[in-house]
Amino acid sequence: MMVPGRLDNIRTLVNNGYTVLRVELEEFQESVYAEYDSFYIAGEDDKYRIHVSGYRGNAAFISECECDAVTPSNGNVVTHTVKLDVHMFLTNCMNSTGHMWTMIQRRVDGSVNFYRGWAEYKSGFGDLKSEFWIGLENIRLLVNNGYTVLRVELEDLQESVYAEYGSFYIAGEEDNYRIYVSGYRGNAGDGISFHNTAQFTTYDDDNDINIFLNEAQQWRGAWWYHSGHWSNLNGEYGNNKHGEGVNWFTFKGWWKSLSATRMMLRRT
Repeated sequence: MMVPGRLDNIRTLVNNGYTVLRVELEEFQESVYAEYDSFYIAGEDDKYRIHVSGYRGNAAFISECECDAVTPSNGNVVTHTVKLDVHMFLTNCMNSTGHMWTMIQRRVDGSVNFYRGWAEYKSGFGDLKSEFWIGLENIRLLVNNGYTVLRVELEDLQESVYAEYGSFYIAGEEDNYRIYVSGYRGNAGDGISFHNTAQFTTYDDDNDINIFLNEAQQWRGAWWYHSGHWSNLNGEYGNNKHGEGVNWFTFKGWWKSLSATRMMLRRT
């Protein structure tokens, strides 16, 4: 009789031909799977050494823990678990311009409300299948592990542009996640350098330099505001009022809310 949880039971199964492994994972309403055509473990004399190969699925490799480990075709996205130090979080990885990028923000259809408070912007929110913000703490974790190249991809219906920054960093919560960004290149125009050294502001935590009002309340978003903005990628989707929408001033100005945005990081 098999005793649940014993490695010897798994060893008995693989020795009797049970050599295809399927792993099913769930995160709230999201489910993914990884399947391996060849799975085997050695005996106790070899410390139950694992041998696994032949991956397929949509959960990426269980043996790898960063976006560099997955290789979707150019322009495609795969959901993947990122593990840095002892921390793990789920996000999307995208192949763009010959690099693997870790996605930290996406707007695409207005299905997720981005007018939220400090706690949610700190921890993250949304749906990886549509729109999400990965969380300031996770962004901080990424930059502290060398993910300091930022790429912003913007779309207005059929038109797409990008802005890339060779140096991107944010401070910790004690400094309100102050942004440091430089080294622009691209064809979208530089929409973020204006915000360099600004602290992050939400409607319930005002850290901008405007002494008369809360910029997040003014512009219906949450961002690294000084006074006014040149970008407002967490603004209200579809709102074409001056400065209140998903804006990038140097691409479509303040009166056009963009149809899609992606913010992504990679190592240098």
